[in-house]
Amino acid sequence: MRNANQPPAMKNPHENFPQPFPGVKWLVLLYVSFVVYGSLVPLKYVYRSWDDAILAFQAIPFLALGIESRADWVANGVLYIPLAFLTACQLLQTFPKVPRWPLLAIAGTGCVALAITVEFAQLYFPQRTVSLNDIVAESAGTLIGLAISAKYVNWFLRLLDSLSGDPQRLRLRMLEGYAIAYFAFAFFPFDILISWSELQGKIQSDHWGWLVAGHPKKIILLALQLAAEVLLAMPFGILLIRLAGRRGSSLPQAAILGLLLGGLIEGAQFFLASGISQGLSILSRAVGVSCGLALCKQGGSWTAEGLTLITRRYAIPIGAVYVTALLTINGWFASHWHGLGAAAVQWEQIRFMPFYYHYFSSEARALVSLTAVCLSYVPLALLAWAYRRSPPFAMVSALLLATIVEAGKLFQTGAHPDTTAIVLAGATAWLAVWLMRQLSSEATTPTRPDPMDTASLYRPQFRSSLPIWLILCLAATGIWAAAFPAFPLLLCLALLACAAVVWHRPEWVFAVVAAALPVFDLAPWSGRFFLEEFDAVLIVSMAIAYARSPSPPTQRARSDTVFAVAATLLGLSFAISAVRGILPFQWPDANSFNNYYSPYNALRIIKGGLWAVLAYGLAKRFIASQLDPRRPLVWGMSLGLALTVAVILWERVAFSGLWDFSGGYRVTGPFSALHVGGAYIECFLAAATPFLIVLMRQDRRWLVRAPGLLLLLATTYALMVTYSRNGYSAFAVAVFLVLAAATLQSRRLVRSAVIFAALAGALLLVAVPIFKGEFAQMRLARVSADLDIRQAHWKDALSIRDAGLATTLFGMGLGRYPETNYWRSTEGHRSATYRLESTAGNTFLRLSAGDSLYVEQMVAVEPGQHYVLRMDVRPSRPDSKITIPICEKWMLTSYNCIWQTIELGKEAGAWRKVETQFTAKELSVSPWYSQRPIKLSLHYDVPNSTIDIDNIRLETATGANLLSNGDFSERMDHWFFSTDGHLQWHIKSLFYGVLFDQGVFGLVALAWFVLLALVRATRNMLSGDTISGASFAALCSFLVVGLFDTLIDTPRFLLLFLLLAGACCLPLAKSEGKAA
Repeated sequence: MRNANQPPAMKNPHENFPQPFPGVKWLVLLYVSFVVYGSLVPLKYVYRSWDDAILAFQAIPFLALGIESRADWVANGVLYIPLAFLTACQLLQTFPKVPRWPLLAIAGTGCVALAITVEFAQLYFPQRTVSLNDIVAESAGTLIGLAISAKYVNWFLRLLDSLSGDPQRLRLRMLEGYAIAYFAFAFFPFDILISWSELQGKIQSDHWGWLVAGHPKKIILLALQLAAEVLLAMPFGILLIRLAGRRGSSLPQAAILGLLLGGLIEGAQFFLASGISQGLSILSRAVGVSCGLALCKQGGSWTAEGLTLITRRYAIPIGAVYVTALLTINGWFASHWHGLGAAAVQWEQIRFMPFYYHYFSSEARALVSLTAVCLSYVPLALLAWAYRRSPPFAMVSALLLATIVEAGKLFQTGAHPDTTAIVLAGATAWLAVWLMRQLSSEATTPTRPDPMDTASLYRPQFRSSLPIWLILCLAATGIWAAAFPAFPLLLCLALLACAAVVWHRPEWVFAVVAAALPVFDLAPWSGRFFLEEFDAVLIVSMAIAYARSPSPPTQRARSDTVFAVAATLLGLSFAISAVRGILPFQWPDANSFNNYYSPYNALRIIKGGLWAVLAYGLAKRFIASQLDPRRPLVWGMSLGLALTVAVILWERVAFSGLWDFSGGYRVTGPFSALHVGGAYIECFLAAATPFLIVLMRQDRRWLVRAPGLLLLLATTYALMVTYSRNGYSAFAVAVFLVLAAATLQSRRLVRSAVIFAALAGALLLVAVPIFKGEFAQMRLARVSADLDIRQAHWKDALSIRDAGLATTLFGMGLGRYPETNYWRSTEGHRSATYRLESTAGNTFLRLSAGDSLYVEQMVAVEPGQHYVLRMDVRPSRPDSKITIPICEKWMLTSYNCIWQTIELGKEAGAWRKVETQFTAKELSVSPWYSQRPIKLSLHYDVPNSTIDIDNIRLETATGANLLSNGDFSERMDHWFFSTDGHLQWHIKSLFYGVLFDQGVFGLVALAWFVLLALVRATRNMLSGDTISGASFAALCSFLVVGLFDTLIDTPRFLLLFLLLAGACCLPLAKSEGKAA
């Protein structure tokens, strides 16, 4: 017993603290992302130096705000209330034994720091206003959020806890949360009148009325408004009966509560600058609360099952009324509709960036608009819930419906489609169905699996939940894709398709990656090759695959020590080389991510290795679930091969003709990396062919074998017209090895040998005519001379390295060869350069002379039409000239060029405007299926000088500008480059390239990894595994091409190389056996 004189024990303030909720940290991250994104929209970035930004931030003003700006100022503060609340909540639940006040202080400091950081970042986005007012408002919002968290954090955590398994408590918490949100929405944007003059202005305005405020409204609009107010007030009646009980609540009490509610809101609205007060709204809320109470008292007949039956019974009329109302709200029946021409113009003006249009409206109108969009798609969610559909199904349905609704606005006068509505529709439908499922469910407890259910024990169970990290990842990628400079709609649709495939079959992530790797390449249109569209495909596909795939087994699997050591050493070599490539560290600037001379080129290359690591992690998960990830890889490589061959065939039809084997045109296919030369196209064709042959062997259906045979013949043609001597060797090695492996694995050895010999004969029938052609023979005659050039190039590459043990062991650094060659090479082919410069906030392009380099952009020039080319130029020396060829060009070879050379005279060092006119008579007229792309290029070749270029316009006869980003305000978006030389960009040997970049350590690590892959593939192949035979042949062909080309200096082919080696090393899934 406690001594009577002993003071009472101090009560632990955290004694009743609820259980921590792990999702709070994701809510914090999601909301921080929203705050940062919303504070920088419309994301019009303008480069300025760090010193200039610091000086500007030190001089930001404190603005005198009028009543018209008060709402914006208050909204900035309101924005930080949830941020401070969530941050404090996360800290309080993470450190429950620490006193509250230090944690609240830390949360407040973090929020204010974020506010200052965001305000500083806005200096780089001129459309945003930077002021001390915003920092003050955000600091005040932080304090309010912290005060609320000190009182209501427990309530919030209990609300989150009720989301899992306690529907009764969830309903009460949801009603309480609705009441809070209702009041917050009613008083937003909190622009309180603070002077007698402002109050007098409100009294004299038409923003209030004893019955109806403002000008007389149409009866139907007024009725809809009052009906909405009734519906929105009904939950207060339900909340009343939940709190007071059925016996303690009555209709008179509900009516009084409704009158008080309406009077409070309408009275408060009178003292808000943007508020509208009217007497009928007080009565409508009284009716709403009464109706809510009456319906709740009849709760026995309003069960979830009963509501489901009623909804399904009247689904057709409900759906018809809903769709009609939705289309009416979006102006389908009230607007004037126009034709395809005006719709095309409207399409060109669409901004795909989420929340872009809301930036240009007031905070109150933006909130009302967003809320209206969300509520518009709740009925669709109700129908999906009634028919027992899943949240993803509701989301996809809402996305499709919203896309149709927004697409209709292309044809409406005065309307504009908004991708934000589509995103909100999908998110609302998913969340609404999920909430309705939670609210209508009964409390459940986990059940133990039935030990007799052996089928479920051996069937992989894919997870169907959407974790917060996945939603954040997909949202960020979607925002990036929507703002992509080239074909954003195509990119978004492609990402949706990839997401759907991987969600349905997670192991098919390998098919998606392999199929997209060669062909999903938009760099010639977008100008981006550091962070590109293929990376978006990888992010979406792998994120969904990780979220859906079964978790790794809890029991420790048998470790593969040899592979782990080999992979670790290779990964360590790449990591060291990447760090050496970046050092000495420089802050990113306007040129960090648009050229190969940048130290950040190391990051561009290393991402291929990082993707391979993630892919291997997925493969281990699937193998643990008895799924073979190499099977989808076979299909993906075959599909990628088919798409690549299709592009090559089109290229031949468009530029040289299918049967011309004497001309000098060499195909480049869909590989934009060939803009600086390389052997990527022949490498992929040779490496993918073994997988096609294995697919034809495994799948005995004629619907697979017949198209497969045609594709194999077409692949042979495509490989031959690359006129790559190394490619010929690699293709022969690949085909021989995979056919030899298949023959040895066959039980009917003689029959298989005859069939494969016939197949090889068919390939030779395609290859020999091309091989005997004039151009191929000319190429073969130069083998000895070209080998001498290549050997001299390798010698030069090794001689320009730094001296010292560190370079010998670990190399010069990943991606540093182009820069090192530019400054140190003695071969005498220094390339021309381009870079962005900026003066007084204006960005322009600077070209220097050297070995041929063309900065180019796709343009829609039509044959026979007249055009005017205008630009601002500033040469660094007199008697300069700028050359602008407009050519039919796919990647490297140009046809029918219109050469425009502008002499710049004696004046130098000053900006001036120049222009030239031309008629596109030289361009050819071709059928639609063989139309050649047309590129405008900028070329400068005056020695020892530079030229600055800005404000380029290519105008039609009507004055329309055909060029995008001609003022370079969006950096190098839409501008790509190509060169005639290639030795200054590549070492042209995989092995010498690794030695240069990664040193002896990297070369040894790579050799060990490759040798291990080949040995394991051989072992599995001899055990009867056909896919191992294909992987072995593909990796060997890659190495053959690598004898005379670097290949892995681009991230896609580094990923391909590691995927092929990984496919050789992976253990077989147990369910596959020897026939895997």
